[in-house]
Amino acid sequence: MILEEYFPKEEVNKARRIFYVFHGRLLLDSEISDTDTLLLCIYMLSNKNKTSKVKYQDAKSLFAALGRNEDNFRKFVHYLRKKGMIDRLEENSDVYLSLKFDGLKRVKMLLGEEVGIRTWFIQAGKVYSGKRFFEEEVISKLDGEVKICDPYCGVGTLDILAGITEGVKIYLLTQVIEDKEKFKRYLTHLTKEKPNIKIEVRIHSKSKLHDRYILCKDQCWSVGHSLKDLGKKDTIITQLGEEVINALHLAFNVRWKEAIPL
Repeated sequence: MILEEYFPKEEVNKARRIFYVFHGRLLLDSEISDTDTLLLCIYMLSNKNKTSKVKYQDAKSLFAALGRNEDNFRKFVHYLRKKGMIDRLEENSDVYLSLKFDGLKRVKMLLGEEVGIRTWFIQAGKVYSGKRFFEEEVISKLDGEVKICDPYCGVGTLDILAGITEGVKIYLLTQVIEDKEKFKRYLTHLTKEKPNIKIEVRIHSKSKLHDRYILCKDQCWSVGHSLKDLGKKDTIITQLGEEVINALHLAFNVRWKEAIPL
């Protein structure tokens, strides 16, 4: 089994955050609950078969193949039907399962996507997968002029920004830089090896910076934790609406003028 069989091309990388391919076998992260596993099974088989409904037995077989106890399968089907997340259909002698909206919404959330509000959660301890997710959902979308406000920066901040592939001019506004001399060295190395990335850093001397956010054209993300330590603590990332973007641009420009170049 390979991920490309079960997920659209644009979702394969997202699926890799919770699935592992080991010698042709799919392994699912043990932190995923059995009910979520069942939802994923229906979603995966729907994609593979290109149909909105899947055979009950096929879903049960995939459930077991992903390492879950198939003896509990019927119980989870009942639970998810009661919660309004799936439907159970009978046609002739066959039984089928299909996702309802809330079930699909849950699957999209597990994959780090969204149906509605664009908010994501990175769990504490997920340093590697958390950074990968952030690169895919935010860093990969950055180009042109980028404004970043992060009160506490370090070499880890530069590690995140190194994932930018487009040509950018970054204005990084901070208050405290961890190991400033090391940061300067790494900044020089980064901009030398990645000529597409230009970074100007300024330090605000007063304690007026608190929130962490990234501005790019008409997009903005609020980040609940410093970029340098992303994934070490529980973090919520939210893509903000147009109603606050202009205000943040104005606020950033004011603080930028007050700050001192590194």
